[in-house]
Amino acid sequence: MYTVTKVQVLNRGDCCSRRLAGAEVFVGETLCGKIEDAPAGAWISVNCIAQGQFLKIVGKKNTPLHFCGLKVWAVSGEETNLEE
Repeated sequence: MYTVTKVQVLNRGDCCSRRLAGAEVFVGETLCGKIEDAPAGAWISVNCIAQGQFLKIVGKKNTPLHFCGLKVWAVSGEETNLEE
């Protein structure tokens, strides 16, 4: 179990950068945010405080999902205070 505080996704810098726009970022079953603007070649940040055992990025329906990198800020353990 981890408490995630921030997720960054690196968008493609070539032809298909628009495919990341509209993607949703989940920690466990908690929706942390939606990527609205996805500039080509840029890191997009989603701030979130949620606990879970996995990270999931869901793209728009019927659209391939592409990204080049992923960074996750988290601390381990179930005892983390989410009120901070």
